[in-house]
Amino acid sequence: MPTNTRTLPLLAALLGATALAAQSYTLSTSILTNQSARSGGCVGIADMDGDGLDDLILLHQSKTLSIDYQNADGSFTSYSYGNVSSSSQWGMAVGDVDNDGHKDFVSGGNGDGVHFVRISGRGTYTPVTNLNNGNMFMQGMNMMDMNNDGWLDIFGCHDNAAPRTWLNNGSGSLSYNAWIDYTTSPSSDMSGNYGSTWTDFDNDGDLDLYITKCRQGVNDANDPRRWNRLFVNNGSNAYSDQAAAYGVQNKEQSWSSDFADIDNDGDLDLITVNHSTTAQLFLNDGTGHYTNATVGSGLEYNNFFLQSKCADLDNDGFIDLLCVEGNYYFHNNGNGTFTRITNLLPHPGSGYTLHSFAMGDMNHDGHVDIYASYGTSYVTPSTSRDDELYLNNGNSNKWIDFELEGSTSNRDAVGARVTIHGPWGVQVREVRAGESYGIVNSFNCHFGLGANTLVDSAIVRWPSGTVDRYFNLAANQWIKVDEGQTTRSRVNIVAALAGPFVQGTGLMSDGLRTASLIPLGEPYTALGFAITGGHFVRTIPQAVLNVAGNDAIVDWVWVELRDAANPSIVRVARPALIQRDGNVVEPDGSRPLAMGITNGSYKVVLRHRNHNGVMTANSIILNSTATTVDLKQAATATYGTDARQNVNGTMALWAGNVSGDDRVKYTGSGNDRDLIIVHIGGSTPNNTLSGYEPEDVNLDGMIKYTGAANDRDRVLQSVGSTVPSNSRVQQLP
Repeated sequence: MPTNTRTLPLLAALLGATALAAQSYTLSTSILTNQSARSGGCVGIADMDGDGLDDLILLHQSKTLSIDYQNADGSFTSYSYGNVSSSSQWGMAVGDVDNDGHKDFVSGGNGDGVHFVRISGRGTYTPVTNLNNGNMFMQGMNMMDMNNDGWLDIFGCHDNAAPRTWLNNGSGSLSYNAWIDYTTSPSSDMSGNYGSTWTDFDNDGDLDLYITKCRQGVNDANDPRRWNRLFVNNGSNAYSDQAAAYGVQNKEQSWSSDFADIDNDGDLDLITVNHSTTAQLFLNDGTGHYTNATVGSGLEYNNFFLQSKCADLDNDGFIDLLCVEGNYYFHNNGNGTFTRITNLLPHPGSGYTLHSFAMGDMNHDGHVDIYASYGTSYVTPSTSRDDELYLNNGNSNKWIDFELEGSTSNRDAVGARVTIHGPWGVQVREVRAGESYGIVNSFNCHFGLGANTLVDSAIVRWPSGTVDRYFNLAANQWIKVDEGQTTRSRVNIVAALAGPFVQGTGLMSDGLRTASLIPLGEPYTALGFAITGGHFVRTIPQAVLNVAGNDAIVDWVWVELRDAANPSIVRVARPALIQRDGNVVEPDGSRPLAMGITNGSYKVVLRHRNHNGVMTANSIILNSTATTVDLKQAATATYGTDARQNVNGTMALWAGNVSGDDRVKYTGSGNDRDLIIVHIGGSTPNNTLSGYEPEDVNLDGMIKYTGAANDRDRVLQSVGSTVPSNSRVQQLP
């Protein structure tokens, strides 16, 4: 339901929003390989090769395709894919049509056909092929999975007749299919289709289609060629126009639209730009029904608008709006209204008019950057002004980004929705492939958080119906989500680390936590451990470490699932946390682990940075219900001989593997005892040092060689004090 407008100023205060503060940008085209491109209307930003970095998609002179790929070091490498047509292109979209990990390209112009480029790697592609039944006057384009079979289809707006769609056959081949009946009442030639948005406006779990229409030269508002259309999915992928019933049958000369939640109430509102009246705002009542709220919104500006896109440019937690042609940046005030702020971009000279643009993160810093075109008319490139890249200068506001990869759903996750909850209320983003009027924006779901450092929860809903959930997420991080990873192979591991284990209480001490020494980022990657078999959260918020009592965090641990038949093969490996009572939990500090791998039987391994690891002797059947593996119990068989220490009936991981090799040693070369005394200074064995170090065997935050609670004795206890020259070998294959 709509947020009470009286609560919006409070939300703005909680987010730390400043109503009239404009975000600043720096002209940064020099970082690109291709610095002299001149686009017309079509331009795009998207991660084209699945490396997690946004790339730049260019149609130089509206005809020649090239991609500037972003590299891990921040540089760019450009690859040319040749001319897609001899005519200017009016619309384009990208998406992974064959689910091979590389986005493909499609575009169209005025009567020159619909051109498809299959891309299989950087600079590796199949030359242009023309889709059948492609003789049309292309306008806006999208890729989407309109029949929800896990494969992206293609949609194109037609200026002179009904829109057209090309259906994917399930192997990446596309053919024309008249899936939707676009017949109007009263009857018409169904022309005037300009912008298109595939969106779940009513939040019922399926994609719907909104077409923004402007039949130029038709001045009669009763002519259906001017009526914007909302094709509602009935849940079985049958679509019917219900724009009037939902309050969005706008009869102006509209050009493009965007669906975004401008008031953080969890539903998608609608902004439309027009040529016959001002930009317009329609508020969603929570059921998908809309009310025109333009009056007093701050959007009441007339212009030759072509593009419209909502994004949180200043990370204050509220969606802003950029419209062109012209420099129309509308800052969301956090109270349901907008303020136009001029001079958003530092153009390289006077008289520059922004003609088209794309948004994404071109330096992977959590701030929305803008690539700008200075063309003219509709898709005509400039004859004197190159495109420019403007990097966002950032600010102190926090952010979080989600990068999605489908498996049952289409690989690009087009149609997926991410919802985050926190003091701001609810924020919503959707993954779209092609937006506004022929442009492409980043597929990543970006959220500004204002001053907030914690996301209470995040819900990822996939086109397949799968739902992934996250809790207690730290701000300022990228979350890579593989479809279903929070639901598969769930395991409730219970264990004890001998170093901090206290016999009298049956709990581990949380000295590292109380000393504020546990790092917010997992330490294992830096130690040479490799995350395998999925993508996992690696950073925690301070709130997780503020929990005291039995559920207090002791330290980070490392968990693996190994092949049941050949346990030397690691199928999945990831960081986790261990509590005082022994529960091994997600980085949210509370839930059992979801290992993300296909449900099945695996050997379960638990490791720690200065304890010997341990593996179950038997394969454990894992599925969507967390299976308990209690390594504290002697009845839970483990691989090898004496893999755990028996501490008065509680089985614990052997402590003292300071060197991080495959054994605990007290004497001889490469022993762990000497590392402790060397660390504290060597010449003065009664010295102590504090810190998060492997030499702190009992995990109390203090490295000690002598005296009470020293770390040396823990090493000796593991090898056995009667024969200190023994070694305690880690029992892992």
